[in-house]
Amino acid sequence: QGPATTAAQQGGGGAATQRGVGLGFTFKRDSHTGNWQVNRIKPGGFAEQSGKIVSGQIIHSVDGRKCNGISQTELGALIMGAEGTTVILGLQAKAGASVVEVTGIRSRTKQ
Repeated sequence: QGPATTAAQQGGGGAATQRGVGLGFTFKRDSHTGNWQVNRIKPGGFAEQSGKIVSGQIIHSVDGRKCNGISQTELGALIMGAEGTTVILGLQAKAGASVVEVTGIRSRTKQ
């Protein structure tokens, strides 16, 4: 897996796909730790509007399911869903830090 962020890694891209919409961020795997991290915050999405999801945070869990060891496709499928539905992210500022749960509302974002 290269450094490029693919469509499956978008936690809420512009146009809705078959997977639905997300929370307005992209994610990537940290090459050193293997943890999934928030990569880029997209304009107009839940992540930007709430201020609770920031670049560099570790994605610990999605709706209670731990994300360590899952594929990018699995993580994308957990984050994406029908517009207007909620998803609960467990986020960490760094490895070993307390997990903070953020309840987000899936929505479309601008590219």
